[in-house]
Amino acid sequence: MNAPEGDAALIAWEVIRRLGGQVRVGPAGVTGLDFGAALALAAAMGADTPLLIDLLPDIEPILVKAWNKSLSE
Repeated sequence: MNAPEGDAALIAWEVIRRLGGQVRVGPAGVTGLDFGAALALAAAMGADTPLLIDLLPDIEPILVKAWNKSLSE
């Protein structure tokens, strides 16, 4: 359905899967991604940084909502 296609997309997906430790946290829980750390992780993994720069702002609210939901359960 939403499967990534091509090497760049597959590496980007692997970066996204590993973003759990690259977050900003406040008193209310996870508040957002640490984009600097996320892009450093992407660079270390050989990911296509422009692709992730386009993706991260769109997926950030989805990830934040999911992380906060799992923290409250």
